[in-house]
Amino acid sequence: MTDKNLSLGCNGRGVMHRTPLPVEEQFRLLRDSGVFDHFDRIPQPGEERAYVEASNRFGVPMTTGLWTYQVGRDEGLLRHNLEWALRAGAECHNLMILTHHAQGHVVTDEEVVEFYLRAVDEGDRLGITIAAEVHIYMFT
Repeated sequence: MTDKNLSLGCNGRGVMHRTPLPVEEQFRLLRDSGVFDHFDRIPQPGEERAYVEASNRFGVPMTTGLWTYQVGRDEGLLRHNLEWALRAGAECHNLMILTHHAQGHVVTDEEVVEFYLRAVDEGDRLGITIAAEVHIYMFT
């Protein structure tokens, strides 16, 4: 990396050819490319240890990562992801909220705010910045 203030990352879905690759192969390809400074990825469920081990083995940190959450279902998953993100060396977790609550209704403004405030509190506790991302199938 030539600029201390700029880190170029590759999103997790960007490390594949025609089909998803094993975790170690993803990190090897990122390292061998010589292009990327970090992997934009939260350790995937069931493969958390493999992601952290591959990150350490290949010297490609996971400083950022994103996840899509459903209010009313994924509050525990948020804590789980943040804890593993911390173990992976994350500095920022970019999160998105689906339009519909787990109970089926469109999320209210209050539910969105409550979820993000919970995320910010959890992130602050762990030293991880929370960022928001919005797409057309998410709250507006």
